[in-house]
Amino acid sequence: MATDIDIPPEQRDVVQLITLRSNGQFNTTVYNYDDRFRGIYGSRHVVLMHRNDIDRLDLKEGEMVALTTAVEDGIERRVEGMRVVAYEIPEGCIASYIHHGSKLGVLVEINCETDFVARNDSFRELVKDITQHIAAANPSYVKREDVPARIIESEKEIYRAQVKDKPPQAVEGILKGKLEKFYSTVCLLEQPFVKNPEVTIKDHLTAKIAQLGENLVIRRFTRWQLGEEIPGAAPTA
Repeated sequence: MATDIDIPPEQRDVVQLITLRSNGQFNTTVYNYDDRFRGIYGSRHVVLMHRNDIDRLDLKEGEMVALTTAVEDGIERRVEGMRVVAYEIPEGCIASYIHHGSKLGVLVEINCETDFVARNDSFRELVKDITQHIAAANPSYVKREDVPARIIESEKEIYRAQVKDKPPQAVEGILKGKLEKFYSTVCLLEQPFVKNPEVTIKDHLTAKIAQLGENLVIRRFTRWQLGEEIPGAAPTA
């Protein structure tokens, strides 16, 4: 049974932001339209949806949608005439890891959708796994899209020099393979997980998303090692 969401006119100025998140079906969370949202979205009646779900459903940010959602009381409700807005209110945590001897440290930000998941032991276990993996594997970027174009081109030049004697028809495939290997070395999401090298960090993250039912994003990290060179700093005497 589907029920239309009817917002009384006297309430339309103060309520009804609906967040849709996917763990097999949509769940609906209703927020008060308060100053926290007013300054961010500028519209009272919108569907907040994580960018991954927007892409998965082949929607476009800003378009009007009609969706049937499932709510906690089990009643389905039809949401119509609502504008899609990318979900940009991250929960999650910033965590640190200091390796034995205090000569290596990691700081990481991992986002989820709700503070409930942010407090979940399984989420906290993931955060610990990621910080310790970064300490051990020393990635340079979160994902391949973060690698600067100049770095990629520099790598390609090295590979071209290595295969200059190969048949031209084979060169492109060799370059692609070497570049994939490069990404698996420097990009966190593509590295083999140090605790289980049979899976990548992306695989491990995806498994946690399925378990927790929310989108999880490794947003950024930094890794410091005692005495290492500081990029852009003048050399010390």
